[in-house]
Amino acid sequence: MRLFLTLFLILFINTCLAQINKQSAFIVYTNYQIPYGFFSELFENNPSIGTSFFIEKENNFFYGIEANYLFGNNIKNESSILSGITNNDGSVIASDGYYANINFSRSGFSSNIFVGYAIHLNKTNLSGMYFSFGAGYINQKILIDTKNENIPQLNEEYKKGYDSANDGIFGKLSINYKYYRKKGGIQISAGLFNSLARVKRLNSYLFYENNNDDSFHFGSQFGFSFGLIIPVSKINQEEFHYY
Repeated sequence: MRLFLTLFLILFINTCLAQINKQSAFIVYTNYQIPYGFFSELFENNPSIGTSFFIEKENNFFYGIEANYLFGNNIKNESSILSGITNNDGSVIASDGYYANINFSRSGFSSNIFVGYAIHLNKTNLSGMYFSFGAGYINQKILIDTKNENIPQLNEEYKKGYDSANDGIFGKLSINYKYYRKKGGIQISAGLFNSLARVKRLNSYLFYENNNDDSFHFGSQFGFSFGLIIPVSKINQEEFHYY
């Protein structure tokens, strides 16, 4: 299998290098993500923002790279995360004797490379369906924000026992429709994606479960994306028409 994938990549790269660039462009986009599996144990639905750069060849194959910033305030089971250090009413007491103000959020990033194929309904128009597969790296955690209060039981080292930080590799399938208008007009991309990740906790001991977890977990994210295309160059612009 590895030999097959290696030969496929070599053939694909050689084919792409032999072709003239049809277009190259950046895309700035926002995503809405619905987690499943291990990810759904940590997060509710959350957004992300990102950017990608891709090059499409004359034969309609394209490849590129993308990066995402993961964020959001929808954290699963917030009340149980710090259950081991809360009082009877579920509050954490700071060193000054007052209730601590603690906020939870998702924090992380992902990046991947991708390859794909575009189907243009009109050979003189770059608009069309873009199908791609990517593989990359993800790193995320529950960000525990103590508002700079002095909370000894939640110093930077102890937070690692509660933040469920994890990282690993993932694969991603995407289907996007890219719409191009006249030069200077709006050019947009919208689509669906689904990713599957294999991750492992960065800190295996979980304070709130009093348990050690050093196993691999599988999580996935289904989502919607919408972005603006920023062209860098197009081949023979006179040959293309935009609507």
